[in-house]
Amino acid sequence: MAKVSADPVFGALHAAGIADNNTRRVVIDIQAGHLPVVYIERFGDEQLLNVVQTLQGVEITRDEGGK
Repeated sequence: MAKVSADPVFGALHAAGIADNNTRRVVIDIQAGHLPVVYIERFGDEQLLNVVQTLQGVEITRDEGGK
């Protein structure tokens, strides 16, 4: 399921390799007098699940509802 927005800002993030097809949300937090902070929320994929499974006491569930 590819989710790529036509929005120019997201397109620029995608072109720079910051956001990809697994990106759900990008928040750019700009506070006056400080450096911007970029938060990237991603959909879980098999690569991420492989990392999470190495942690102790982690339970993984799947929500196939797509919400």
